[in-house]
Amino acid sequence: MSYCRMGKESDVYLIRTFDGTWDCFCKSPCITLTGEQQVLDHLLEHQAKGDKVPDYTIERITRERDDAAHGEGEKK
Repeated sequence: MSYCRMGKESDVYLIRTFDGTWDCFCKSPCITLTGEQQVLDHLLEHQAKGDKVPDYTIERITRERDDAAHGEGEKK
């Protein structure tokens, strides 16, 4: 499932894979991340460097992290 794609709004392409990990394609080689917090930290590092990361992506991952912490699981 894609969370954002490279283009006018984004310098990163982020997908969640079937095994629950995340692949982030960015200026560096693709990296695999695990867990919403690790993904958020990575995306915030991109923003701090001046890279474009859509706010809706960070908001969605934050919501999913919070839902998981409260036992609500992933919402579609």
